[in-house]
Amino acid sequence: MKTASYATLFHSISTDKKPQHKKCPSGEDSWSFYQSAVARRKKAGAHKDWVKTPINEKHLCKILPIYLRLASTDLLSRCVRGLTQNSNEALHSMIWNKCSKENSASRNRVLIAVSNAISEYNVGTLKTLETFQGINCLPTSSASKHLANFTDYRRTYFRNKIKSMKYKVSQQKIKLAKLCRLKTEKKLDDITYKAGYF
Repeated sequence: MKTASYATLFHSISTDKKPQHKKCPSGEDSWSFYQSAVARRKKAGAHKDWVKTPINEKHLCKILPIYLRLASTDLLSRCVRGLTQNSNEALHSMIWNKCSKENSASRNRVLIAVSNAISEYNVGTLKTLETFQGINCLPTSSASKHLANFTDYRRTYFRNKIKSMKYKVSQQKIKLAKLCRLKTEKKLDDITYKAGYF
């Protein structure tokens, strides 16, 4: 992972006179045009045509400390188990539901959406509603309390359902059935499409 991180940096500072693609993945399928060309035994194209965001090498001294920090063993060891991915995606989903990525929004609107989403994610919709209404000195109606309560219930219900072993087993069975069906279809397709088979 460290090598892959550094590969993007050195790929971007490479020039025709000084190619620095040693850290880029090798092979014909490599995302690095240079390594791909080397694997195919062809001449690599000009860097100005292939490197979309070239970085001048004189700026390397400013960028390298950031890469060193991002590729530190301490930071990467916390990413190995990948336990934060789903929770981060859930929070991001809540933020984008409140403030769409497709439409332009003001800084204040984005800050409100982020703070509201974080609050809802951490303490729930009902508590967030009561807090925001209390800050603005507004009464909370019974209908909005009921709706917030229902939203919290639904969220915890589906979260518990997904965590349950019964749900996981059913998802595995569905996945296995799909794989079996695809294998069967592939066998049937192989028979019907062989040249000179009939």
